[in-house]
Amino acid sequence: MHLALQLVIAVACFSAFGVVLKVAAVRGQSPTPTAAVNYVLAATISAALWLGGSGESCCVGPMLLGIVAGLCFLAGFYVNYLAVDRAGLAGAQIAVGLSMVVPIATSMLLWRERPTVPQALGGCLAIVSLVLLALAQQRRSRASAKTGSATRILTLVGLFLVQGLVMVFAKLLDELGFGGHRWAYLTALFASAGVGACVTWGKRRERVHVLGVGLGAAFGIANVVGTYMLLRLASALPATVVFPVTTVGPMLVNVLLGALAWKEELGAAGMAGVLTAIPAVIALTR
Repeated sequence: MHLALQLVIAVACFSAFGVVLKVAAVRGQSPTPTAAVNYVLAATISAALWLGGSGESCCVGPMLLGIVAGLCFLAGFYVNYLAVDRAGLAGAQIAVGLSMVVPIATSMLLWRERPTVPQALGGCLAIVSLVLLALAQQRRSRASAKTGSATRILTLVGLFLVQGLVMVFAKLLDELGFGGHRWAYLTALFASAGVGACVTWGKRRERVHVLGVGLGAAFGIANVVGTYMLLRLASALPATVVFPVTTVGPMLVNVLLGALAWKEELGAAGMAGVLTAIPAVIALTR
């Protein structure tokens, strides 16, 4: 499959994540049943593709890596849900978009991928944009009286770091020589995340609704396709290309949807954050 088409598919799948989370929050759906359905379905699909004809052997290394990555995925799901609720779809998705700085920095430190001068400047702009966007949500969040500004900022920073770590695993799989075991890795990843979500669901005893199941199923399918495409792209292209493209696309799509569908207003600081994020992403690809 052509690399450009893989990039388009990955962007489309990752754009669906923020929309599913926003719909769940607006309709009052608990995140735990949605997460459980998402990861269990994703694990089932991955296992079927792995055992049904992928030709991949059972290898302990990628499966152990997948288990650790799965726990990070689960943590990322809950942090993302909190961020959408506390800072809006735009705030959450821009934090996710800027998290590309984490795998790029990791590639620089561990695998000696040297950044250009524009990429270094882009990293600085990314941090500025994240802070501006968090501050932009202060007025709207005060009106809802849900959380304080410090909590909102910490939530966005936490989302930034967790999502960045998730992307590091995509790069790490190939760097450790496990690129030929993608479906085994994905099966372990989604299975461990699914077990964690089901345990949390059992403790909380939250009710599941038809909408929650539907959202979880949509999320699960997008998760499998998007993550698999990301693994393929990470093995074929440098980190400075893969992660900016697969984050800026969903970021801009979800910012637009947040403004049009849910009337989220960014304000002056928010617009400054968006306008700073765009050149940051462009610079990081140079």
